[in-house]
Amino acid sequence: MKSNIKTVDYSATRITGGFWREKQDLVRNATIHAVYNRFKETGRIDAVKCDWREGMDEQMKPHHYWDSDVVKWIEGVAYLSMEKREPELEAICDEIIDDFAKNQWDDGYVSSYYTTLFPDKRYTDRNMHELYCMGHLFEAAVAYYEATGKRKLLDVAIKAADHVEDRFKIKRDVPFKTSGHEEIELALVRLYECTGEKRYLDLSKFFIDERGVDEAQVLPKVTNQYFQAHVPTRQQKTAEGHAVRLGYLVSAMADIAREYDDAELLDSCEAIFDNISKKRMYITGGIGQTHNGEAFTVDYDLPNLLAYNETCAAISLVMFANRMLRIRPDSKFSDVIERVIYNGFISGLSDDGEAFFYTNPTEMMPYLFTKEPHRLKGFERWGTANPQRSKVFNTSCCPPNVVRFIPSIANLLYGDDGETLYVHQFMETETKIERGGKTLTVKQTTDYPRDGKVKITILDADTKIAVRIPSWFKGYKGETKLGYAYFD
Repeated sequence: MKSNIKTVDYSATRITGGFWREKQDLVRNATIHAVYNRFKETGRIDAVKCDWREGMDEQMKPHHYWDSDVVKWIEGVAYLSMEKREPELEAICDEIIDDFAKNQWDDGYVSSYYTTLFPDKRYTDRNMHELYCMGHLFEAAVAYYEATGKRKLLDVAIKAADHVEDRFKIKRDVPFKTSGHEEIELALVRLYECTGEKRYLDLSKFFIDERGVDEAQVLPKVTNQYFQAHVPTRQQKTAEGHAVRLGYLVSAMADIAREYDDAELLDSCEAIFDNISKKRMYITGGIGQTHNGEAFTVDYDLPNLLAYNETCAAISLVMFANRMLRIRPDSKFSDVIERVIYNGFISGLSDDGEAFFYTNPTEMMPYLFTKEPHRLKGFERWGTANPQRSKVFNTSCCPPNVVRFIPSIANLLYGDDGETLYVHQFMETETKIERGGKTLTVKQTTDYPRDGKVKITILDADTKIAVRIPSWFKGYKGETKLGYAYFD
C-alpha cells in the first residue's frame, strides 16, 4: 500500500481563467473582507485579546469555538497571499497573531474562551472544542508561514502541540483521551509535514489509535457514536455521527494509513468512503442527512426537504477523498470531489461573495418560513435552514471555511509520483512541478465545467500522464485503470 504520490501543492499552480478564477477573485475582492467585517462586529476578532470582563457587552463575550473561526480566516489570507501579497490583510493577521502569542499560557495552552472566562476549568469538558480550535490554529500557522515566511504563529502552534503531547500522550493527566470535535488529528500531520518533527505525526497516530477504546461517554444523553468514539477507529466501517467531525477524522485516518502503511486503517477508510458515496450522500455530494446532531442517519435515508448538508461537511468530504487519492488514483474519489465542488459546496456561497448557506437542503418551501415554522411539529430544524443566504451565523464555521477552501482549490488538481502525473480535476491553469532538478510545466486550456473540452499541454520535461475520465462521460473508447486513462 505504501504510496509516494504527492499532492501537487496549490502554490505551484496559477488558475488563469474560467469558473474558479472568478470564484478566487470573488473571495479576494469581497468574501475575505465581508467575513472579517462580520467577525469584527460580532466580537470574534477582539476575543483573542482575552480582555473581556463581566459587565461588558454580552454579545462580545467569547465563545468556545470562536478561535477556530478567526484562524480559518487567517488561513484564507495565507492562501491568497501565496499568489499575491495583501499588505492590509497581513497587517490585520499580524495583530491577531500578536494577541495569540501574548495570551498563550507558559505551558503552551491556547484558548481565548478558557483564558478569559474559566482559566481553572481547562480540559474539564471534552465537547468544548479546545483541541479542535488548536488544530485549526496549527493549519493556519503552517499556511501563513509558507505564504509569508513569518513564523510567530508557527511558533505558537509548535508550543501548543508540545503542550498537547505532554498532557495527552506523556502525562495522560486529562480526564478524556481524545478530541470531542476532531480536527487536531489532521492538523498535526500538516504540522509534521511543515516542521519535519515526527513527534507530531506520532501524536496524530496516538489520537487515532486511542479513539473509541474504552472511552467514557462524552455527553449524558448522547451516545459516543455521535463523536465517532463508540468503537476503535479500525472497527468503524460506516459513516456515523456528526458529519463534519466524521469527515475530519477519516481525513486524518487516511493520512495515518498512508504514512504508517496501515492496511487495517485503510480498510476502514475504504469502507467508510463507500458507505458515504453509495448509501449516505445526496446527489449534490452533500452529507449529513439530519439536523438532529448535524449527522448521518442510516443507509438510503436521504430526505430532500429535511436534508442538512452542511457546507463544512461538503468540504470535509473533499478533504477525505483528496487524501485517498494520495494512496490510490481511483476515479471514485476524484468523481466525488468533482460532484461536491460544483454542487454541494459552491451552493454555500452567494454570487456577490458576501452571504452563505450553513445548510444546503435539496428541496425548499419558503412558505414554511411565514407560518412560525418552529412551532410546526416535525419542522423544528427550520431554525437553522433559511431560503436566503446569511452574512453571518451564531455558529459561523462555514464562511471562513469557504474563505480558506477556494483560494487553495488547486490542491485538488494533480497528484505526482515522480514518473506519472495524475490529472484529477479540470481547470484553466498553469502549473510548474519541480522534479529532480527539472521543471515540468502543465497547462490546461478549458472552460470547464461550462464546456467539456479540455486541452492538456506538457512542456519542458518528459512524463507519463494519467487523466481521469469522469464517470458521467461515456464517450471515451480507450482503456482505463480505475477510471484513469494512461499515456506515455
